[in-house]
Amino acid sequence: SELAARVAQRQAEEFEELSSIFKAMDEDGSGKLSREEMLSQSTKRKVRQKLRALDVLPKDLEQLWDILDDGDGELTAEEFTGGMKRLRGEAKSKDMLRLYRELEMLEGSIVVMTDDILASQDKMTNVRLHLQRTKMDITALQRTLARAKEAMKAAAMTQAVA
Repeated sequence: SELAARVAQRQAEEFEELSSIFKAMDEDGSGKLSREEMLSQSTKRKVRQKLRALDVLPKDLEQLWDILDDGDGELTAEEFTGGMKRLRGEAKSKDMLRLYRELEMLEGSIVVMTDDILASQDKMTNVRLHLQRTKMDITALQRTLARAKEAMKAAAMTQAVA
């Protein structure tokens, strides 16, 4: 139908627009972007204008890279165009589910870290108590040694007089 044809036409135009931006940033023509390449090319007026048309500002580029990169340190044209389409469109339920799972994992990590912190605090409290006891024992030992020294002096004096 006509509506489907218009949607398909808009998708094709969007793909071409995103591909054009990718090609403009792909300085070496390798078909892949590194973080450095993306950041350096984004300073060029033509690239900045195209990114601005997508509501991507220079200050957003680091975060954009972190969102689009799959961890291998480079973006293919497919990763760039697909990621940008997802960013421009509404979140899909599978994206929301993935984010929910990641959030649950992060919450679990926070619980584990909190437990570890509490256990460490307990251990530090025990160490502090042991140190206080040791300090008291050292003070008592110093007093005992001082008394023993005085007793030795008195005994030596007594033997010297006798």
